[in-house]
Amino acid sequence: MTNIIVEREPNFATDKRLLQVHAYWSRICCNGQPPDRSDFNPADIPHLLPNIFLVDVLNDPRDFRFRLVGTAFLKATRQELTGLRITEAFPPEFSSQVIAGWNDVIENGGPNWARGKVWKKEKEFIAWQGVILPFRSRSGEALQLFGGAAFSMGNEPL
Repeated sequence: MTNIIVEREPNFATDKRLLQVHAYWSRICCNGQPPDRSDFNPADIPHLLPNIFLVDVLNDPRDFRFRLVGTAFLKATRQELTGLRITEAFPPEFSSQVIAGWNDVIENGGPNWARGKVWKKEKEFIAWQGVILPFRSRSGEALQLFGGAAFSMGNEPL
């Protein structure tokens, strides 16, 4: 299994849909702080819905549960992730890397840009890119994460 590569900034190869997810999140930020989940309106970004996901932050122990997952995940991986915890959705080596990266977003505010190969051995020929961003509750605590993912084979988007 390949490691997840995490970066603080997008690069020249970052999928434009992920840049659009980040731009939308930035627009709904308030005074330099991550937006509240209630500020998110899916109707604002209908063209990005296949590529976005929402994740609940769970504590004791820290884990994450996919609340909503766009159809791009299912199309690329043939795996339905909605409702699954990270530790249920991904193999241990992959889930531990995801948890570490997403914990960093909670602690430092994000964004985290990441890329790698799909976590399923039979789908390792599929590459993915992602961005993960925090939503804050009114108390300032990170209760959900907002993300985008794009999948490709070679230079062809899926």
